[in-house]
Amino acid sequence: MYKDFIYAVTVLYLSTPLVPKVLDYLCPLNTSRPTMFPYQVEYFLDSKVYEVPIFIHAFLITPFPSTIIVAFDSLYANCVQHACSMFTIVGLRLKNISYHGEYMIDVKSREEAEEKMYRILKNCIKKHQDVLRFSRLLEICYSQCLMVIVGINMAALSITGLQTVIKINELSEALRFGTYTIGQVVHLYFLSFPGQKLLDHSVEISHSVYQGQWYKIPPKSRRLFILVIMRSREPCKLTAGKMYTMSSRSFARVVKKSMSYFTVFNSMQ
Repeated sequence: MYKDFIYAVTVLYLSTPLVPKVLDYLCPLNTSRPTMFPYQVEYFLDSKVYEVPIFIHAFLITPFPSTIIVAFDSLYANCVQHACSMFTIVGLRLKNISYHGEYMIDVKSREEAEEKMYRILKNCIKKHQDVLRFSRLLEICYSQCLMVIVGINMAALSITGLQTVIKINELSEALRFGTYTIGQVVHLYFLSFPGQKLLDHSVEISHSVYQGQWYKIPPKSRRLFILVIMRSREPCKLTAGKMYTMSSRSFARVVKKSMSYFTVFNSMQ
């Protein structure tokens, strides 16, 4: 759905400059409507003479950034989803662990049962440490990239949103910049949503321990739960250069501030 939306925004953004050409054909005026290009760029050529090649170049080049965005965001979302799935697996094992479970049927003595329970819990803690290590690697790999992407996204959101307000009386231009602004908002949300999922799943481990039958576990093994609970109180976060936390709260704060700026500027006009 995200991929289809990004490409739909790209197609709509490229199709808007063709509106004057279509209107000239369907509803001709005494003079031709002014030509609109997808974006302003200097080719050091006469734009009227080379209008068609300029349009072809814009239509061929513009989908490439969208493809790069979709590829990067898909890999990012899949890596975070893998970490969330591992947190879920560890949480379910801790929640469903039982001193009288089926895996204790073949145990002959109480000491052997306690030792087996201890090994099972140690394995769960090891898996928890593995997914924590993987989450830290995600933060290391994506922190600088997200800082650049979020910075560009916020700048583009401010510029296109401002252009939408300025050209609110020009339907085609307002539609073009408004569509691009919505695309930037969705892009920022898609980057923030996996970070929120990782944050929630990392904290959910402690709730899984509470919901399990920890009170039936032998004291030697029960002490291992303390390590898991203490570590789970510190959520795993993905940040953009340690300055912006990828979460729903941060996304809402950015959108709220952007909308307030647009409202103030619109009232000044």
